[in-house]
Amino acid sequence: MEIIKQPESSALCGQCVVAMLTDQPLAVIVEALGEGRTWPRDLRKALFAHGRIMAKRSRQFTPDAANYQAAVFIEQGIHRHWVAWDGTHWFDSNKGEVLDHEQFGAKYPDAVVKLYYVV
Repeated sequence: MEIIKQPESSALCGQCVVAMLTDQPLAVIVEALGEGRTWPRDLRKALFAHGRIMAKRSRQFTPDAANYQAAVFIEQGIHRHWVAWDGTHWFDSNKGEVLDHEQFGAKYPDAVVKLYYVV
């Protein structure tokens, strides 16, 4: 998976996650989803349109997550953010960062992390 950095001051993190998980250009995904905030149902629909299936229910991170890709919804206080998981690394479009598990934990220490597996 290749990192896609979202444009400055945008709310395109969900669109970036779909683009990363489908290997599609961000512009194609923005055309389909628009430029607003996205919710699980939005990502599920966009991923399905590109031949991927996203779980209907989220799961907490467990060691077996290394076997899957996932769209990951992070809730930290009043902030909401999407990142992608490729089975070994977290892809955070906000600053265009690829993080290992330790770095991710340090960046989002008190966050509620919800994995939606994607096949």
